[in-house]
Amino acid sequence: MRQNTALKILNSQADEGRAVFTRRDLDSLFRSDRTKARKAGIARLVEAGWLKPAARGGGVYVYPPGLPQDGYTPERIARALRRGEYNYISLESALSEWGALTRNRQ
Repeated sequence: MRQNTALKILNSQADEGRAVFTRRDLDSLFRSDRTKARKAGIARLVEAGWLKPAARGGGVYVYPPGLPQDGYTPERIARALRRGEYNYISLESALSEWGALTRNRQ
């Protein structure tokens, strides 16, 4: 896969609001390539800094230029890791996010 073609595909996904991808997502996006070429292309994108591994084992990748700067990156990664399952957010995290809980120590 050519890098400029891959970046066009990743940019189109980012325009739709997707910037966190599993290996399976990338396989479906770049399905015109053979398996070895696809793996090598993903490795080149990681090496160039266009994709960043987000979990151990290389199962989830983040496309930083398409990532919204809203602070929900960990939640997006958790959703990608556990797609189709429930994800847990602690009550303390939810209250803190909504401003009902502060961490000021006196």
